[in-house]
Amino acid sequence: MRWKWKLRLLAIGAVEIPILLWTGVVLRLPTDLLAYLAGILTALLVAMLLFRPILFVLAGAWLLGSAGSAAYLLRYLPPTLAFGVGSVLSTVVCAIGAPALRWVPRLLLRRQT
Repeated sequence: MRWKWKLRLLAIGAVEIPILLWTGVVLRLPTDLLAYLAGILTALLVAMLLFRPILFVLAGAWLLGSAGSAAYLLRYLPPTLAFGVGSVLSTVVCAIGAPALRWVPRLLLRRQT
């Protein structure tokens, strides 16, 4: 296996593990539903990473943002409301940050040459 694929699989794990921990621990999903979720999420992330890496970055940022903010908001809100507010916050941040994914690499490449 090439080193690039090892990095890609590591990135998929970094995106997927917080989501599975959230659904398993906080939402207390049964193990069979958790296994289905893991399989579907893995297939989706591998396909995105294969065909559209920038889409993988956006989806990963959104998934990690929604899980992280929901985990933080659990101190103050019930689980479903925390996940809803976390998803809204993550969507807003990704919508604002998405255009930056286009111009930041160009800016960095321009400065190095």
